[in-house]
Amino acid sequence: MCLERLARCSAQHRGYAVAAAATTLVLLVLLRVLAIDSVAWTTPVVNGGRDWHLSGMSQDNEALANEIALQVKGESEQPYQLQRPHLVDFSQNGQSCFVADLFKGKNSKRTFLEAGGYNGEDLSNSLYLERELGWSGLLVEPDPWNFWSLTKRNRKARALNACLSPSTSASKLTLKQSDTMSRLQRAEEVGTKGIFTQVQCYPLYSVMKAANLTQLNYLALDVEGLEMKVLQTLPWDAVNITVVQVEASHLDGEQSNRNLQRKRNNSRGHAPSTTDSKESQPSASTASTQNANVQLSQAPESTSCPTPVKSSLPNMASMTSGQRELVYFMRQKEYELLALIGEDFIFKKRPYAEY
Repeated sequence: MCLERLARCSAQHRGYAVAAAATTLVLLVLLRVLAIDSVAWTTPVVNGGRDWHLSGMSQDNEALANEIALQVKGESEQPYQLQRPHLVDFSQNGQSCFVADLFKGKNSKRTFLEAGGYNGEDLSNSLYLERELGWSGLLVEPDPWNFWSLTKRNRKARALNACLSPSTSASKLTLKQSDTMSRLQRAEEVGTKGIFTQVQCYPLYSVMKAANLTQLNYLALDVEGLEMKVLQTLPWDAVNITVVQVEASHLDGEQSNRNLQRKRNNSRGHAPSTTDSKESQPSASTASTQNANVQLSQAPESTSCPTPVKSSLPNMASMTSGQRELVYFMRQKEYELLALIGEDFIFKKRPYAEY
């Protein structure tokens, strides 16, 4: 009798324990869902928050560049760990091949800085140059999750988990995260639902100094609408950049977000969304292409890069006001608009002389 009663008690206690564990799990899930749906999370996780004291430091301050240099992750010595290693050019529309062609496919110590490195593989404008041509450089990615994924690719480039500041001093901005894209928070998004992360942003010039890249062959900027502000912070007489590639499709409001979402979905082989398929108005870059003379630029003969690359030279009348402002600004800095490839403007320095 005693043993039978003991067995019944033991079974009863096990049942209580299982029920309690299940209840706890359900409550945790509910709390997680309610938190995401009702409040905007702000989680300062970049570099463990140790660099917040840098905010406000000017790009002229050498101490800022020194601090950034300490945060730069070195090149991986391990084999590449790519999701699609069979690909040659990972850029969306052959931008990498076009840029390589400008340098005639040579392997001699070319350098790049790609801001908006994403996960280091999808849509990468620099991976082909690095893996096939031996270029070296720096990847800048603000999203902590994307940066973690980037480091797992074992890129042979240095990497920095930060964003580029829209001013000449270091600052803190807020990043809105999702599964396929992240962007710096806009004013109209304050108080909206989602997961937000505070990130440290550094002036581009300070980043270039920290990485010893003030003499640079190729700068690729995709910083979600801040491209113009970032370029305006540069002391152009203190740097030498041969080719500048700028994401040109960013518009104010949700259209910019849809453009980025569509671009990243396409890179993963996703079908266009119903919302996208119903859009009757072409994007700014599409309109530019439709009003331009389309050219087929041959990729360098010394590489296995796919050919040809479809590029165009848009006319000013077909550009948005922001795109025209960018072109005028770059002209003042002695750069000419060479091509529109996909949604990217590619400029080269005049006269075209390599250092």
